[in-house]
Amino acid sequence: MADTEGPPAPPTKFRCNRARMVLCIRVTLHHIAAAQINLTTTPTTIKLDTLQARRKFVMDRVYPRGVECDDTKTTAKMEGGVLVVEMPITKLPPIAPATVQASQAPVAAKNRKGDVAEPAKKRKRDSAPPLDGDVVQVAEAAAPPKKVKKNGSSASASAGPSEERMQQLLNDATETAERRREERLGKMRQFEEAEEQQKRKAAERQAEREREKAKVLEAFRRQQAVAKSDKKKIRQGAAATASTPTAAKTPAKKKRVSFSSEAVEGGRSRERRS
Repeated sequence: MADTEGPPAPPTKFRCNRARMVLCIRVTLHHIAAAQINLTTTPTTIKLDTLQARRKFVMDRVYPRGVECDDTKTTAKMEGGVLVVEMPITKLPPIAPATVQASQAPVAAKNRKGDVAEPAKKRKRDSAPPLDGDVVQVAEAAAPPKKVKKNGSSASASAGPSEERMQQLLNDATETAERRREERLGKMRQFEEAEEQQKRKAAERQAEREREKAKVLEAFRRQQAVAKSDKKKIRQGAAATASTPTAAKTPAKKKRVSFSSEAVEGGRSRERRS
């Protein structure tokens, strides 16, 4: 157990996970680095002190309910100022019945405190049977009297429309049918005229295209004829120049130089002087 005169023990929580068979110990150590924690575990106890830190804690506790662990597989890590130590459990004693009853006692007391007596159900009153001799009378509603039509109106209704009315209706129907037939014929004529006009315009466009095509073809043929005539003239000129013989060149006459006697004498006199 922790020494009462020394540093206090840090807040510690023990959790036993029976499904994983792991004992989890969470020790609150705020503002203490992991290097300043001295942790020692044994199969039945855990010892811890932070005498190297500014906040000093000392803890020496035995695992609750006689749990034994494998201290060779102890893991420890810091999670936001909380040291989490986990060890696999090697011995897990069963929970005593007294402990189970003590844990269930608060729940039972709460249930007893919260119980409310259910109100008694009300019985339905039995309807009294009708007395012998009672008769229920139902007043029959009198049917309203039917109106009787006069003889004149009934006779006119049974007689039907007169012959003049029938003839007028027949004439109206005939006129309506004739008018509708004329309208249909007029629409058909308009459609035929529009179709004929479209065909006429299409024929005119086709004829215009044919004329343009003929003009282009005629111009092309003229150009070809002109080109052929030019080529023919060029060939004829070349043949004419090739058939004419070239004139022979006459050699240039040599100039004859005549020396006068005076010039010869003058040259000789100059030679003598020299």
